[in-house]
Amino acid sequence: MRIKFISLMALLLAFGSVGLAQSAGSQQLRRYDPQTQNIEQNLGQEQLTLIVDKAISISTRQSLVSYLLQHYTSNLLSFEIDKLPGTDNLYAVTGRFSEAQNSSAEALLLLLSEQGGKVSEVNKLKDENAEFYGVIQPVFFAGQDRLLIIVSMSSVDGDARMDIVYEYAGNNFKPLGDIGVIEKLGESGGLWMIDSPVKRATAEYKNGNYYVTLRGKGSLHLGRKKIAPPRSPITLFYNGKEWKLQRKGVATGRR
Repeated sequence: MRIKFISLMALLLAFGSVGLAQSAGSQQLRRYDPQTQNIEQNLGQEQLTLIVDKAISISTRQSLVSYLLQHYTSNLLSFEIDKLPGTDNLYAVTGRFSEAQNSSAEALLLLLSEQGGKVSEVNKLKDENAEFYGVIQPVFFAGQDRLLIIVSMSSVDGDARMDIVYEYAGNNFKPLGDIGVIEKLGESGGLWMIDSPVKRATAEYKNGNYYVTLRGKGSLHLGRKKIAPPRSPITLFYNGKEWKLQRKGVATGRR
């Protein structure tokens, strides 16, 4: 499907007079957790569960859902629609979909624009490593001229997790890889009970780099390696290629 882009002018209007110019300064990115509601919709003999940002009007929601059902199949019979913070007509859709002409399912992040009932697809991002994951929930971090979006995913049996990061800035929408940190809550039958530490994350943009600080109720791990005890913060930064762990003010690579 051809990717469409809204004009720079529309983006400038949506984000205010500061626009989306790249900034080299420091920005604390404000966390935005959408207040959502679950809506059930019948699809023949099946039932679709919509997780919808309450900030979205009924008419806009109907237009967005109609577009999605025409162009995609929701393989989990559930997806989430959120209004991008700071914008007037941009919406993020997260879920596990297959396109109408393609039977393979992929975890997708779709960016849609809606005006007067007309919906257009601004961009579509998928992660080739997310084939066996289902989308849990996105978290948004809004700055003066950028958005950081972290989408949490879990495997069907719940024994693996992944948090993929996306950036929307300067009229560009792109993936920034996965953070790779998991939160261990305990063990059961020799198996770890895990969660995503993104639930309590904070974020900052400084000198061209993103910094995400995580703090878990349980211990934090990179793979099997413990990197922080419960409730102790760790910070990762994105250097343009990957997320790296920062220790005592010194950036070190993941191990």
